[in-house]
Amino acid sequence: MASSFSSNISDFRSNFFGGTRPNRFRVEAAIAGSSLQNPFLIKAATLPPSTLGIITVPYRGRVLKIPGDRLFAEWTVSILDDGEGGEDIRGKIVSWSNSINAHVENVTKDPTGLTEQWKVHMLTQEDNTEIRSITLHNCWPVEVGAIELTYDTADTLTEFPITLAYDFWTEEGNTDSGGGGLESRPMHEGPMS
Repeated sequence: MASSFSSNISDFRSNFFGGTRPNRFRVEAAIAGSSLQNPFLIKAATLPPSTLGIITVPYRGRVLKIPGDRLFAEWTVSILDDGEGGEDIRGKIVSWSNSINAHVENVTKDPTGLTEQWKVHMLTQEDNTEIRSITLHNCWPVEVGAIELTYDTADTLTEFPITLAYDFWTEEGNTDSGGGGLESRPMHEGPMS
């Protein structure tokens, strides 16, 4: 049976609306109680992943796979260093990290009052309208990355990564109803066909 999927470029063009661009994004960040004054210095980010675990149940030489627990991996962003005369973001993040676990005393505080919400927005090409907005809840710095210094690098700016831990993320417009708005079949109803 022949596929009804068209390979005609005109059909593709009439059904393609220009796509999205990875360089069209904005991050709203807060560091230890204060908003980031210059979010333009965040030069790279991701829409964070989430992974649904798998519970395997062996049965007579086969394996039944059922959904397990959701995991949210740490989130990393890259930041341009503008500490000379500008906002010292790296210094603020180091202080934030130090307030959770001091560098010298090695005293750990409960980070509950020291966590923040960060947001990442994917934007349209035309007018910077938000296509997707994700909020990362209860963020705190796991790692303040290195700044590479070397004599043989020219025509570039220094930058550094930071890695944040967070409890979970939510996407604006999507509800957390357990089914995501999709029709789902309860697991207790008879065998799958």
